[in-house]
Amino acid sequence: MKKLSIGLRLTLWYVLIFAAAQAIFGISMWLALRQNCYSLMDGALQSQMEDLQHLLESQPADSTELKLRKEITETSVVEHAGDYMQVCDESGAILYRAILLEQLGVPVLRPKQFATKTYDDRQLDSKPYRFVSQNLSVHGRIYTVQAGMPAREILEILDHFRRNLLLLAPLVLLTAAAVGYWLSHRALAPVDAITRSARQIGGQNLSLRLEAIDTGDELQRLSDTLNEMLARIQASFLRVTQFTADASHELRTPITVVQGSRPKAGPGVASSAASRASDTRVDPAQQRSRDSDARRILEEELRKEEERLKALQREYNNGEPERRG
Repeated sequence: MKKLSIGLRLTLWYVLIFAAAQAIFGISMWLALRQNCYSLMDGALQSQMEDLQHLLESQPADSTELKLRKEITETSVVEHAGDYMQVCDESGAILYRAILLEQLGVPVLRPKQFATKTYDDRQLDSKPYRFVSQNLSVHGRIYTVQAGMPAREILEILDHFRRNLLLLAPLVLLTAAAVGYWLSHRALAPVDAITRSARQIGGQNLSLRLEAIDTGDELQRLSDTLNEMLARIQASFLRVTQFTADASHELRTPITVVQGSRPKAGPGVASSAASRASDTRVDPAQQRSRDSDARRILEEELRKEEERLKALQREYNNGEPERRG
């Protein structure tokens, strides 16, 4: 299985991280919007509760049930603040109950039905509503109050925001993927240049160097380091080549000396050599002496060349020049 390139892998990681960040951001924004919208609704419901409490506090402590019912009804009708409100006293008498609650079938309140303030969402007649219910203590009396308001607009805002988020998220993700791929390709372009230059360098053209890049980052340091290594390799290669040529020349000298030490035939001998070839014989003692001299000369030259090679190896560390200073 062929592995993915570094650029493509970087792009995939970038897209995954960006998608995760985008999802976290989108969900956080939706939750924040929802919290803000519900806070607005709860604030409006709480304002209705405070207005009712101020109205009850403004009435005399000995106000009758009939008078309280009349005052609450008149205020609710004039200000349209009680379209979804109902109030009962501690005896269970209904002081006010909106007509819309009757139509929607909301249960009638019971005295002291709620121990603490309670918010709840309901579906009435296939429409969303939000209610707040609590007990109010005024002039030593306990009133149970419930107020509500439609939540359709709030839910429509949240739904609209969610649809736009789901619609725009893929487009933003695709754009980010394209930009990420372009950035990774641009960032890794110097690596391709180094690869192309390295493939052209061989034993016949060690003088070539990698393409110089001026990025001021790790890739530039890598290119400079490789060029320095190529310079050391070239220097070592030239020295080995020179050593081989010198050794070949030095080894040819003893052979030439040996061949030159053989006696040369004179003119008279040369003229009669053919007739006396069958009778000419080399003295074994002389031949052994010549062989011994040649072997001694070759061993001496070989020892010299071995010492020279060891000296070069110590100087250049087996092909690597020493770092001095």
